[in-house]
Amino acid sequence: MSWKPAKFKESLINLFSNSQPAPTDSVMEDSLDDVRHAMLATLGERGAQAYPTVTRKIRLARDIQSLWYLRSDLMASLSNMVGESAAHEKVTKVSDMFQGLLPESQGPRSSKPRS
Repeated sequence: MSWKPAKFKESLINLFSNSQPAPTDSVMEDSLDDVRHAMLATLGERGAQAYPTVTRKIRLARDIQSLWYLRSDLMASLSNMVGESAAHEKVTKVSDMFQGLLPESQGPRSSKPRS
C-alpha cells in the first residue's frame, strides 16, 4: 500500500479550512469600497482634517487586508476625538463588515465570552 504525504496534507487542510467559497473579484471590489467608505465616514470630516495621514492610508489601501490592519489607526484617531469607549463601538461596527472577506484566522472574532 502506498502512502502519499501530499494527499494526506491536502486532506487535513480541507478538513480544517473554511468551507465557505472565496468571494468573487467583483464582490471583493464592492466590499472593499464599502468598507473603505464606512471607515472614512466613521472618521468623519473632522477626523479627516485632524488625521490626514490616516485618511490617506484608508483611501490608498489596495486590498481588504490593508484596511483590516488600518483599523488600529482608525481606533487611535477616534479615541483621541471621542474617547476610547465610543471609538471601540464605532470600530466594532466597521470590523463586522469584514465578515467573510478575510481568512477565518484573520477576520473578526466573536464578541461572545468564552465558556
